[in-house]
Amino acid sequence: MAESDEDFLVTVADWRKIRGGSHYCVAGVRLFCGTHGFSFNDFIRNGVSYSRISHIKNAMLDEVIAVARERNRQEKLNGSV
Repeated sequence: MAESDEDFLVTVADWRKIRGGSHYCVAGVRLFCGTHGFSFNDFIRNGVSYSRISHIKNAMLDEVIAVARERNRQEKLNGSV
């Protein structure tokens, strides 16, 4: 993780917002979780920290992380975090 990156939560809502409305389907998210060793159910309920997935090389995940990073930035600006 780069020094300028803070750890933040990536949620299922972030996955649903990528590519102008297209998104990972539930089956794709479930497969992604299983492939990378974390619980799909836990992810749906709680999200996953950026630090836990930042090492994964995946173009769609990069988009999801960008969405989550921007959401986190906006929440901080609005005092929601």
